[in-house]
Amino acid sequence: NIGLPYDLIATCSEDQTVFLWKKAEDEAEWTCTELPKFGSPVWRVSWSVAGNLLAVACGDNQVHVFKENLEGKWDLISKLNENAVMETVG
Repeated sequence: NIGLPYDLIATCSEDQTVFLWKKAEDEAEWTCTELPKFGSPVWRVSWSVAGNLLAVACGDNQVHVFKENLEGKWDLISKLNENAVMETVG
């Protein structure tokens, strides 16, 4: 981690799901949060260097970018389509 008091792992699947697995330094158990289901298989997830943005690449040739808000929820902030056009969300 980059100095955060927890570890965070993102997983994805062909079943259109992304799960975020979080474990605080002082805890033994991992907790799991599911992002809203995507409309196509999810092929790849990738963190930003700072670890505060998550890019999700889907089978519909779109990349969805998420950011954690102050309440600990993950918000969709933008989408990039197959023509490299960025759409700001929210």
